[in-house]
Amino acid sequence: MSMVQKLGHAEFGSRDLYVLNLRHHKIPHGAFKEINGGFIACLAIDGTEATDVEIKTIALDLMRAGCTYICCWGPDSERVHELIDQEDAELHPAGPWNRTTWQNDVPLAEALWFSINSAWPDPKFEEATHAVVGISFNHPEWFEEITEAYSDPTGFFQRVRSP
Repeated sequence: MSMVQKLGHAEFGSRDLYVLNLRHHKIPHGAFKEINGGFIACLAIDGTEATDVEIKTIALDLMRAGCTYICCWGPDSERVHELIDQEDAELHPAGPWNRTTWQNDVPLAEALWFSINSAWPDPKFEEATHAVVGISFNHPEWFEEITEAYSDPTGFFQRVRSP
């Protein structure tokens, strides 16, 4: 069973950094049990490979596990983002809602930087959000990059931003 693995800590926002590598479009039950409180998820997902039902199930599993903000990156991430928003509105009709973003036109490194440094949940969730989880769906090379970034965020971002 796939479970999150803690790799590092981001001083900015004082958040622990975790990774989860999945070979399918399904979150295993109990995958986030090691995280205390809410978390931000950065999904590296090829939306063209996932059905609407799979994406909506992922959204529900994340929100029920305590996810407060979802960053979507990869091909067709706008659709992934929209489906997550639909599920959130159905689950929480009166709010507060998860914040979501989508980025399909930037390198994965930029989306990872954003998840650590710019993703801030709704104020109602902010105080309880103490972690960021990078999740790769069925792409080992994406998982390697997430692992590198979340193991040493300062060093990683210096390396990818230097000429």
